[in-house]
Amino acid sequence: LKAGSPLEKPDILFGKLDLEKVLEIEGKTSGGEVKKKESPMAPEKKTVPFEAFQQLDLRVACVVKASRVKGADKLYELYADIGSEHRTMLAGMAPYYPDPETLVGKKIIVVTNLEPAKIRGIRSEAMLLAAGDGDEVTLLVPEKDLPPGSMVS
Repeated sequence: LKAGSPLEKPDILFGKLDLEKVLEIEGKTSGGEVKKKESPMAPEKKTVPFEAFQQLDLRVACVVKASRVKGADKLYELYADIGSEHRTMLAGMAPYYPDPETLVGKKIIVVTNLEPAKIRGIRSEAMLLAAGDGDEVTLLVPEKDLPPGSMVS
C-alpha cells in the first residue's frame, strides 16, 4: 500500500461476548445458581436421604464362574466371591460381554444387601453395578486390586 491509500472497512474478527450465552455454556444462570443441562441420558431420579444410601452394602466381588442362562438371550448367571461367602447373581450383560468367560476373574462392584429375586428359576442374591450410554455398557470395577469383600463407600 502507498501512504495515504484508502483502506477497506475491516471485517470483525471476534464478536462481542454475550454474558448470558457464556453462562449458559458453563451451565450457570446470571444469578450464579447451576442450571441443569439437557442430557440425552435417562432423567435423574428423585433425591433420597443420605441415610438411605448408607443402607446399601456395596462390596468388591470377584467373578468365579460365568455362564449363559438357558433360554435367555441377554442373561448370564454369575457366581462371585464377596469375601465372606459366594453369591449367585443374574445380569443382562451378554450383549456387552459376548463371551461369559471374559468375566471370570474380573473384580466388580456389587450390592449385597438387596432382597434376593428369583429370575427364570434362579435365585439372584446380589446385583452388579454397571454404567451405560445406550449401546455401550461397562462394569464398574475398582481401580486397584482389592480383595473380595472390600467395602465400597
